[in-house]
Amino acid sequence: MADKRLQGRARWSHAARCNTGRMAALGLLGAEPTAVTERQAGRFQRGKDAQRYIGQQFETKYGTDDIEHERPVPWPTGNGQLPIGELHEDIFIRSEKMIVEVKSSEHVDGIFDSALLQVKGQLHFDPEAEIGALMFVDRDYQQTDVFPIVLTDDDREEIEQIAASVVHAGKTGELPPRICAHPGEGVSHMCPFISQCFEGWEPPADEERPELAPLVSEAYLAKRDLDAAKAELKPLEERWEVARDNLDAADIEPGVTHLAGGVTVKRTAVAGSERFSLSKARKLGLFTENDAERFSSVISLSEGHSRFSFDRVEGEDLELGFGDEAPF
Repeated sequence: MADKRLQGRARWSHAARCNTGRMAALGLLGAEPTAVTERQAGRFQRGKDAQRYIGQQFETKYGTDDIEHERPVPWPTGNGQLPIGELHEDIFIRSEKMIVEVKSSEHVDGIFDSALLQVKGQLHFDPEAEIGALMFVDRDYQQTDVFPIVLTDDDREEIEQIAASVVHAGKTGELPPRICAHPGEGVSHMCPFISQCFEGWEPPADEERPELAPLVSEAYLAKRDLDAAKAELKPLEERWEVARDNLDAADIEPGVTHLAGGVTVKRTAVAGSERFSLSKARKLGLFTENDAERFSSVISLSEGHSRFSFDRVEGEDLELGFGDEAPF
């Protein structure tokens, strides 16, 4: 039975990465985190360096006294709740009452949801903050994306539910549900408590469906051959991209056909296209149901599809015979 004044400390960044609160609850209950690898340590350091670099830029713009780095805020707060931990805001601009969270990653989509929840939690628990921004920078610490954060009532309800789940775990020892189907998924969530989270877990037994063997075998072979063809095609695509970029940098007037040796070439200038992420706009609270109705005539949704993954079972033969009635 847990409590002991809720034992350890819970990190909101863990709660954001595991949105049932299980990862944060494990930290609160005193689970020992796995030691970070050298590669992970390098990534974490790069994130700190990027945060410091961007923070200096804000100091130049607003003045040193107006910027607070690594601003500590207890969570949860209000209603007489006992804080179970502290969250730390990368940058807080006092005059703007604004939080800026800096992420050093060129793969925005991979961490967007957890990073967004992290900032929304900071906004919710910090009584002085009114607006937030999520900023992504590349390896050279140059800004690639910045998203304004709008906190909705649904966001506040989700955040309070996560906090309540972590507090409940601290009081009772009962962990919130897992979000990972198997231990391997914990790696993508940068979970430091994978072994504790899956203690006593056994992978579910495969459901045997021998009647599907011909269909599955053909699909497996088709995907295997397709992947192999793509691997052979990739060097040619890279060669073409280099050749195209070199040609694009040459002095070739658009719309004019030029003769170069035994080849004619004509350059057509294509303007950059505009892109709008409807899913991100919804998550940021910038696109409401009223907007969906207003823009229904210009929004099209693609049909859903199935995604399959295959693992070759050693010692098992593929079955490709369909008899007289092939299904394709």
